[in-house]
Amino acid sequence: MKPALDERDPLGAALGSLERQVMDIVWDGGSFTVRDVHAKLSRPVAYTTVMTVLDRMGRETLYLAGEKDD
Repeated sequence: MKPALDERDPLGAALGSLERQVMDIVWDGGSFTVRDVHAKLSRPVAYTTVMTVLDRMGRETLYLAGEKDD
């Protein structure tokens, strides 16, 4: 039986599975392109989908960073 939320992964509730995979790749460090992230994903996903996920997550980061300055 699978638990509802994995206590070892608090981000699991905040991020979708694709977002989590993308962030795992990004958090591995170094510079990357959309193509790099796309190539490292463990499941087939459209290039434009990866680009959209990275764009949205980047916008959210900028939005949250802007709010902290207020």
